[in-house]
Amino acid sequence: MIRFKAHSRIVLALFPLMLGSCASLSSVQRAQHAAVTANMRAQRADARTRLLARKVAAMQAEFSSKVADISARQTTLASATATAQTQSLTALRRAKRAEQMLSATLAGNEKNSPGEQRPAQGDWLYSRLVAEARLRAKRAYVAPPPAPAALTRVDQKVFDKLAWHGTVSGWPVDSRFSLAFQPVGYLYAQGITLHLVNGTGVETLTFTPQDFSTPASLARRLPARVAAAGINFSYPLNAAHQADEFLSFLGASYFRAVGRRQWWGLSARGLAVNTAVPNMEEEFPFFHSFWIVVPAADARSMTVLALLDSPSVTGAYRFLITPGETTTLHITAILFLRHPVRRLGLAPLTSMFLQGRASPRRVNVLHQEIHDSDGLSIETQTGQWLWRPLTNPRRLSTTSFELDNPIGYGLMQRDRDFNEYQSLSKHYQDRPSAWVRFLGHWGRGHIELIEIPSQSAANDNVVAFWVPAELPQPGQPLTLRYDIQWQGEEQTHPPLAWTVETRQVRLGGDTRMFTLYFSGGELAQLPSWVSLQPEVRISGAKPAADVTLVKLPTGGRWRLRFTVHGNAHVKINARIVYRGKPLTENWNYGA
Repeated sequence: MIRFKAHSRIVLALFPLMLGSCASLSSVQRAQHAAVTANMRAQRADARTRLLARKVAAMQAEFSSKVADISARQTTLASATATAQTQSLTALRRAKRAEQMLSATLAGNEKNSPGEQRPAQGDWLYSRLVAEARLRAKRAYVAPPPAPAALTRVDQKVFDKLAWHGTVSGWPVDSRFSLAFQPVGYLYAQGITLHLVNGTGVETLTFTPQDFSTPASLARRLPARVAAAGINFSYPLNAAHQADEFLSFLGASYFRAVGRRQWWGLSARGLAVNTAVPNMEEEFPFFHSFWIVVPAADARSMTVLALLDSPSVTGAYRFLITPGETTTLHITAILFLRHPVRRLGLAPLTSMFLQGRASPRRVNVLHQEIHDSDGLSIETQTGQWLWRPLTNPRRLSTTSFELDNPIGYGLMQRDRDFNEYQSLSKHYQDRPSAWVRFLGHWGRGHIELIEIPSQSAANDNVVAFWVPAELPQPGQPLTLRYDIQWQGEEQTHPPLAWTVETRQVRLGGDTRMFTLYFSGGELAQLPSWVSLQPEVRISGAKPAADVTLVKLPTGGRWRLRFTVHGNAHVKINARIVYRGKPLTENWNYGA
């Protein structure tokens, strides 16, 4: 028991010390725990710092990459811009060179036409006119200034007396060609600008009232300068020492010509715009400026350049003019549309048809035939020939002939027998035929024939032209090359037999009898007993009746006669064949 007590005392004695030691150990542990906690916090803070640093570094890297990408794109854009500017400048220089050389190149191509000689003086000028027409097409149309009221108010009798009696300064006196001018006035209110082109440059022509045989009372009311409305060209056509007027440009884009022993008749035009388009007014482009290249003294051809303008189209024209038995105008034209048009008529011809043998009604009972042209002739690319006799319809008539790259067409005066006309003053039998020969590739389109009702021989009521299937966009060039041949007795015929006469007789009601006369080709040489096959096709009516074919006793002509039951608007086609081979052109009638 004593030992126990002693031990207990020792324990009791040591207990305070143990309590103090426990207290000290708890503080250390707390300190250690705090240190550990702080260390862990520091580690976490350090980890967050490192994570933040990595994010910042990643952001900096991404930013640097984007900055580098933007810089690269800016460099690429700057390079592309510089390249585009260089290409644009190069394209502009090329366009200017191409514009300068365009017409010269086209003119150079014309030397492939047989028998032509290009006057070199006009080539450089034509290039400039093409460039001028292109620039005009980009600008708004500006109407020409009006002619003096004193001249536009005169009647035709007074206007016809205003004959030219001036002189043309700079024109060689020994030239085969000579010029005369028509002043503005009456129906011709648009003045034209005229220039002479010679070896030393270009001279502008001006006129005074004294250059024309102007009555004194009228001259006093005119300005000091009077514009011309047209040009007349003369040449020793029918006699070596006598100049005959053979070509005239007068009014809008109209011009007409004659060959040897021919009488003035039908006209041509530079362009037809929206002709006979329903509910739309026709537009008449006009040649507002001419450049006449002075020919050499012994020249048999001459060159005239012209600028054409209208609200819808501009153009530069080059005429190589050769008078003779057949007077030929070789034409190059480059056109630019200002805006799209409904109908663009190219190489147009305008004529008069009042009545003929096939006319269902008579306007003038004193003469059987009154016309400048009696039919439309077409030569196709496939070698087929079409003939459509002209009419004076009761209402506006439009006929289309769909074609692909045709060879040519013309408004022809085939009937040259005075007895058919019986007019001593009008010389209808001597009126020229006008044949348009297409040069180059004209593509797809159609020949449009428009016939307008008329009660007077003073009205040109027949129009024909080529309508392309596709037109260029505004500002893009449309290039044309063609000849117009003004023909007399010797005129373009098919190698087959052609129609020399068409007659029509009404038998009562809607029944009509047609009589066609064919001549030429192999048909004229065939004997009357040969079994030939007449082919008559009618659309919109009963088949032809009473079809007969006989050879006439004289002249080698054949007569085809048939009867049609149907209204006046049926379409009729007729020809003569032998064992499937056509011997005649295709005769067409009706809409």
